[in-house]
Amino acid sequence: MPINLFNNPLSSIKLGANDILKGYIGNNEIFPNSITIEFASISGLGLTYTLPPSQTGDPGASYPSTTFTISGSGSEILNVSSFAMTNLPSTLSAVVSSGSGTNTLTVTISGTFPAVGVGPITSVVSGINVATAYLAHFLMVGGGGSAGSGYVSSGGGGGGVRTSFAPNGGGQSVDPQATLIPGTTYTVTVAAIGGDSTISGAPFNNIVATGGNSGSGSTANSVGGPSAGSYGYSGGSSNASSWSGGSGGGAGGPGSSSSSYATGGLSGGAPLVNAIKGSNVNYGSGGRGYTGNYGAGSSTPSAYGKGGDASAGAGQPGVVILRVPTASVGTASGTHTTGTIGNDTWIEWTGSGSYVA
Repeated sequence: MPINLFNNPLSSIKLGANDILKGYIGNNEIFPNSITIEFASISGLGLTYTLPPSQTGDPGASYPSTTFTISGSGSEILNVSSFAMTNLPSTLSAVVSSGSGTNTLTVTISGTFPAVGVGPITSVVSGINVATAYLAHFLMVGGGGSAGSGYVSSGGGGGGVRTSFAPNGGGQSVDPQATLIPGTTYTVTVAAIGGDSTISGAPFNNIVATGGNSGSGSTANSVGGPSAGSYGYSGGSSNASSWSGGSGGGAGGPGSSSSSYATGGLSGGAPLVNAIKGSNVNYGSGGRGYTGNYGAGSSTPSAYGKGGDASAGAGQPGVVILRVPTASVGTASGTHTTGTIGNDTWIEWTGSGSYVA
């Protein structure tokens, strides 16, 4: 009686005592029965999935390493915890091979083809934490430089100011707001006198508020004023060869200069006036110059980052401020204060610390 191979697939064929490994009719393999792995759908957690391509092979043969992607919406960040997929054959495994902490994960399926065929697979994914990234404003101020000392001395340069909350220091375009990823720790470094303020990690890697330059002094010769930190202005000086103390540049304006042969101390550069905390605050003004009996210039007070006033005045340390949506605010550590304005919370660090988004 003929064997109907369509309805009754063979489990083995022997030639005498030996197994036949494969059987063909023409060019079509009829034994063993090939296994096809096909995914009908992948779902779960409200995310978007691509489908892996179908793969066909012999039972027990190596399954070609196959990938698919899982994506969140534009602001969602995907973090892997205990990733799992339902309805996979026991001979296959799926692991997240890249992308944890980003918007898109890549999943790799590997293993061997099962011994018996399976229908199209409908799988549900679990073990991914979905967080929503958020935008934050920031303001960093470098430390003010100290003034020079001597009978003729120049004021210190103000600390540079970098911010996403207009206006920016040095007349520069504002920096873009920072996209913060929930669960990520950002290290905050607040500038000492003449030092730099930074926040570690993307997107802050290349954003630094540098310190103002220090002033200089002499017994009689005129001295020029030092510049503010980057994203600040230049210092000022006079054409007089003697008895003129230069002015420190500020984050909001250059130190005063004189095209004449004026003597005495020149006035420090203007601060940057910024309202990231809701009201105007001065940051990074330049220090005044000084010349003994010829007098001193003037300077504008600043909350942080002011250049020192000559003669021999110390600069001010810097500051770092974040302004985030109150609904998303994370955890701050280190020397800091907080407040609210509208739907936002500001965090001001006067000493180094950290922020967990």
